Amino acid sequence: MSSSARLKLADYSQPLTHSQDALYFERRSAPRRRLRGQVTALLSDPLPHRDYHRICPLQLRDQSDGGLGVLADEPIPVGRCVSLNFLPHGQDFGFDLAGVVVRCLQQAGQYDIGISLRQRLAA
Repeated sequence: MSSSARLKLADYSQPLTHSQDALYFERRSAPRRRLRGQVTALLSDPLPHRDYHRICPLQLRDQSDGGLGVLADEPIPVGRCVSLNFLPHGQDFGFDLAGVVVRCLQQAGQYDIGISLRQRLAA
């Protein structure tokens, strides 16, 4: 990082890339825990009265009490509502979670996406 680094306002409407002339700050209120696996996301059209849905595979990276970090091959716009489907494993039941995309950063050909969950994860 250069000695002339300054604070910048970020435009979260576009996928972000890390640059060497910007400082990034953590805003998380809960610690992150590593998480592995796949999840299927159902993306809804943001326009009302349209019945368009798209399925998107996501690679789980980490979790906190209020959100998930995932990797995707394509960007998901910040503010987009997503429904996450966790498939059953062994004798466990599958479950769904709803959330909103709060971050989309392009990294090494993939997108690092932050999802704020509408309900907290159980311990």
